[in-house]
Amino acid sequence: MAEGQFPLVDVLKNGLCIGCGACFAFDKRVAVVWNDQGFLEANFLEAKFGEEVEKNHAIFLELCRKVCPFSGNAANEDELGNEFFSSKCSRHSPELGWFIKTYVGAVVDPTLRRQSSSGGIGRWLLQKLISGTYVDACAHVIPGAVVGDDNLFCYHVSHDAGELTHSAQSAYYPVTLKSVLELIEQEPGRYAVTALPCFVKAIRLLQLQSETFRERIRYVIGLFCGHLKSRFYAEMLAWQMNVPGTVKAVTFRDKSRAIKANEKGFVVWTAEDNKQHGPRTISDLFGASYNLGLFQHKACDYCDDVVAELADVSIGDAWLPEYISDPLGTSLVVVRDPLFVDMLEEGRARGELWIEPISPLKVVESQSGGFRHRREGLAYRLYLNESSGIWYPPKRIRPSAAIPRLRRKIYLMRLLLREESFNAFRKAKMSGEFEVFRAKMQPLINRYISLYRPSLLERILRKLRSIFL
Repeated sequence: MAEGQFPLVDVLKNGLCIGCGACFAFDKRVAVVWNDQGFLEANFLEAKFGEEVEKNHAIFLELCRKVCPFSGNAANEDELGNEFFSSKCSRHSPELGWFIKTYVGAVVDPTLRRQSSSGGIGRWLLQKLISGTYVDACAHVIPGAVVGDDNLFCYHVSHDAGELTHSAQSAYYPVTLKSVLELIEQEPGRYAVTALPCFVKAIRLLQLQSETFRERIRYVIGLFCGHLKSRFYAEMLAWQMNVPGTVKAVTFRDKSRAIKANEKGFVVWTAEDNKQHGPRTISDLFGASYNLGLFQHKACDYCDDVVAELADVSIGDAWLPEYISDPLGTSLVVVRDPLFVDMLEEGRARGELWIEPISPLKVVESQSGGFRHRREGLAYRLYLNESSGIWYPPKRIRPSAAIPRLRRKIYLMRLLLREESFNAFRKAKMSGEFEVFRAKMQPLINRYISLYRPSLLERILRKLRSIFL
């Protein structure tokens, strides 16, 4: 295929395809395959050509561009938010988008809460949707081993509340919506879908172009997101566990030994004997800290949505001092559809939920690092691209270098850590020695951490304040 005809050439060439599979809905040639960085991405060359596709070639290419969340032809989050929520919601903020109410809370059932991400409200809402008369099925991420998938995690469509018990607690691993979209297209019904912000955007873009998806996907439950991880992240953690044999399954969020909500446990199950190894606290494993950004998807550096602004309801962790001490986790909830306000209030009245209103400013505060990286940091990264003549997708944030020098150094180090983590891990795998990875990354991590240390002058001033104030 000639380059000029190649769909989404800018997105693919610049490594910004997240593998959502939305383009497959309009071009059945699309395959979603693993790339050499351990991410899923669209591949138009490996798929089969069909007579109908060739006949409507130009139309399909244009539709593919319109549904890609990182395309230069797609509507942005503000435009989509106005389309889907301005008539439903009375409040709006630059960080949260349109919303009706914001809550903090958790499910009362300790078992459900322990088995869920954050406070368990996301899974509780799915159960209510599918148990009532709202949807016929829910598309959610589960461990691949549950359904015989070779990948550690994958999307699955559940048709009853019992199947939802297999939902992944947290899946820091690439997945694709391709099979889900194919099923929804083929099987009429009402569906709910859980998704990260970029996937939520893809769904909304699809709904603008397709009455089928607009009618059948009734509700989208979004998840707050720091960034997407490569499959190498799970491999790196499992490698340090020294597990014998093949990794069959992992969990990133075991709560059994946690004292605080942010003390996530990592567990591995081996294929040969289905034996459990761990949990090991994530913070005890090298390179595991999410804030380091190792094995991060490049597209995440071009995203300005932290809280899934386009979902009917968004859920994330309450990373706030007053809640982080609870090891079972606490949920923040941003509601954009009146149905979910009613559900949450009824759940509180029945004693199924502990939930209360929280200030939208506190929700933003809980994700302050993410907003800084995707607003201030994004502006600087766009400036770097613009200065170098490198293509980037249109964003709501404008390019700017008007930030302190230290912040520029921090963002540059994050770019370096992301890129070098892939190079170092590739070399470590070739040598068969994990220490090759550690030796390469440790100096870079040390340099990055040093940027957050107070200067000598700051330390002296703090000491003086402690003495005289």
